[in-house]
Amino acid sequence: MSMNIIYRKNTLYVYMRENITESLVNQMEDRVNNIMGTYDIDNLVINTNGAGLDHFHDFESRYNSSHRSRVIIK
Repeated sequence: MSMNIIYRKNTLYVYMRENITESLVNQMEDRVNNIMGTYDIDNLVINTNGAGLDHFHDFESRYNSSHRSRVIIK
């Protein structure tokens, strides 16, 4: 998988490393939902280096409607 997931100071950071596709975003969403559901983590930051941001609109809507915290995508 072309992402790194790191937990630090009550924030889950996801670093996307290569071409971002809808499939990759769906895989990331499954992993993030599993982690966020298992642990009490307040914040989610996704670093895309500005690439593939259009693939994150649906994810952001779903995430914000089902979690108490908001996601930051940069």
